[in-house]
Amino acid sequence: MVLCFFDIQNIVALRATCHHNATLTDSFLQRRRDRILRYFISDVPAFMKFMQTSNAVISGSSALRLILAVADTTWPMSDLDLYIPLSSGPSATEFFHRFGYDIIPYPPPKTKYGSKKVRSVVAAVQGSRKIDIVLSCDGRPILPIFQFHSSVVMNYFTPTTIFSAYPALTLQFKGLINPMACTRHHMLPPRTMRALIKYANRGFEFASSGLAWTCTENHTCAQTFECPLRARTSFDSACLNVSFSSPISSSDLTPCGVKEMYGWLLGGFHCREQDREFSPYVFYTPLSR
Repeated sequence: MVLCFFDIQNIVALRATCHHNATLTDSFLQRRRDRILRYFISDVPAFMKFMQTSNAVISGSSALRLILAVADTTWPMSDLDLYIPLSSGPSATEFFHRFGYDIIPYPPPKTKYGSKKVRSVVAAVQGSRKIDIVLSCDGRPILPIFQFHSSVVMNYFTPTTIFSAYPALTLQFKGLINPMACTRHHMLPPRTMRALIKYANRGFEFASSGLAWTCTENHTCAQTFECPLRARTSFDSACLNVSFSSPISSSDLTPCGVKEMYGWLLGGFHCREQDREFSPYVFYTPLSR
């Protein structure tokens, strides 16, 4: 199918052309989503229902699979990163136990999940399949995503939505190293290096400044969207927010995260003046009904 060579931006553009193409692309995205979920849980509707009731999102490599073209995602599917509120921990354990998974807590420190917004991580393991269940410190599992090692993994999907914080760079296989992932001495810890190497082996290039990806005359520090010092929100024009319909007929199945807006600043040094450093932050604000 020709859609296998389309990334999410091209799919969205095709979707807007007519009702027939909207139906075609929605069905294609549903099949891609279902293929990911079915690899880990055979009952896809049950998995989606669990995600909705627990307010869970899926990030990491699996989210990239829905954003990049199928032809560009040649790495094997072996693990899943599931982000849930702390209060949903017991229901998650029960759900994955029901499908034959063993639950194994990660010992401290939290290995590759070093975000301050992460309370704990457990692994649901079944043979070669592994699901990392990441419990956020509060009821907002999306917040840790903006503290990931780089912009290439600042993406997530729910049963009915896809989000990417830096789609323009990600679709070019380029990424910003997140200053939040560095030590206080501005060094990359071993877990961050391992993560960057993994994605470098998948064809991604990384830089610590937006200047690396834009012409000097087109880059204004703290204003250009590719600059780590640009204050961002999850609904600004540089983000990608895609909603696609679900084949499940249920009034309870609604997109996760649409009732809140998230904001962040990666921070770091000014692009041209290394003595000017900006502190990072992440926040959320409820949206009025």
